[in-house]
Amino acid sequence: ALFWRDGVFQEGMRRWVFLDRHRGPGSQVALLQRLQFNNQNVVVCATHLRAARGDDIKVQQASEVVTALQDFARGDPQIILADVNMPAPNGESVSPASTGVFEYFQTCGYRCAYREAASKG
Repeated sequence: ALFWRDGVFQEGMRRWVFLDRHRGPGSQVALLQRLQFNNQNVVVCATHLRAARGDDIKVQQASEVVTALQDFARGDPQIILADVNMPAPNGESVSPASTGVFEYFQTCGYRCAYREAASKG
């Protein structure tokens, strides 16, 4: 879910992106919402990546989110809110499987507040 204060932000365009091949109940989706504050646009994305054993599906879904968000945002600042279904690696004994989604978003230029908070304990 994505909430904002009426009277503070003005609602703009919205897009749903399905992250699963089938589009039915239980499908993973990303909600892209353009908001305006003081004549400045920002695009917010809320999503929940599939809970799966392997990281491949999550990285694939993260890639779909980033592609859709970049297309939709057209250069506007972007924020991603995501339940990635794994703890944030804090740099201690990190396995490659636990960092895939976090590293993917970081490689695409996004910082992770959750990861930074986890590293500070």
